[in-house]
Amino acid sequence: MTGEHTVQDATEIVASQSPLPESMKNKILVFEYLHADADLSRQVDPSMRGEGRGMLEGVLCDLSGIHNVEATVACSEPASTEFENFGAAHFVIDSEGPVQTGKALSEAASQFDAVIPIAPECRGMLTSTVGAVRAAGHLVIAPSNDNIDICCDKWKTWERLHAAGIPTVRTMLPPEVTTSGDWLQKPRDGTGGGGIVPFRPGENPAVPSIVQPRLSGTSHSVSIIGTGDPEKPLVLPAADQDISWHSGEPRYHGSCVPSEVIPKDESHAVAVMISRCLHHAFGYLNVDLFHSSAEGLQVLEINPRISSTYIAYRQLAEFNLMEAMLAPVLQLSVKRTAPEVWKNRNVRQSFH
Repeated sequence: MTGEHTVQDATEIVASQSPLPESMKNKILVFEYLHADADLSRQVDPSMRGEGRGMLEGVLCDLSGIHNVEATVACSEPASTEFENFGAAHFVIDSEGPVQTGKALSEAASQFDAVIPIAPECRGMLTSTVGAVRAAGHLVIAPSNDNIDICCDKWKTWERLHAAGIPTVRTMLPPEVTTSGDWLQKPRDGTGGGGIVPFRPGENPAVPSIVQPRLSGTSHSVSIIGTGDPEKPLVLPAADQDISWHSGEPRYHGSCVPSEVIPKDESHAVAVMISRCLHHAFGYLNVDLFHSSAEGLQVLEINPRISSTYIAYRQLAEFNLMEAMLAPVLQLSVKRTAPEVWKNRNVRQSFH
């Protein structure tokens, strides 16, 4: 994959659309990986599953507010009762592991107009499922396969952004670290702070990893929704992240939107640079940022999917975030009904 301007399926679909009759609805299949993979659903930490549930419910609520969209959740059999209680339409898939889940979702997608994924980057969960659904010829409203591949790998992300001159936290492969210091080792496909441990030169990690310096400063994020034009992304307000460290490992507790630390123009400028660099046209990107007095605002990593901050954003927005994400792709049948206006207040969300 070259990462050149290849938006894959979405550009062709936008160009060949025919408008739906007013009486018909766009049928959207939504899946949140921890509720779709039966095996992982039984193993994962309840707080992580609760975070996934929060994102899923937020997306479903927003989709329900679009007049010609009908949303259905793809879920495993054990999770199906949760959605019966929630009142959401659901489609049970038989799946365990990324490969089987991708296959089950690609088969289910044939009954829908588009698929919206919510999945972590680790262990191929996002790349395998989105790749399988797209390979079967179905529309996935997400970043391009190239961008998912880049952003699911912290080393590839560093290479791409650093080459483009975008301020990014210094990132190295373990053999490149030859001097002692306060270093952190992170899995290349890590998510949610998992697997982050102190690193000493000469160590040989058991999993593919990168090394970054432990920095003194504040953690933030900014999200980007593709508008069809990489030059003009919809940039959401920056968020402050509440992260603490216990026994050398980070714990994420939630966020505050908008940021009380980062000026809006700074996070917006970085987000636009990323959109241009990745030729990001469709779907959702969440960018983790770090601010220090020495280096200013830098990119830490990019999550090529809906993140937990979405829960706070939708409380702050005077417009429908899902409508904004669908409109560029389903442009003849989903119309924006409200401008990008934000409430003049802070929204805090907490996870325990």
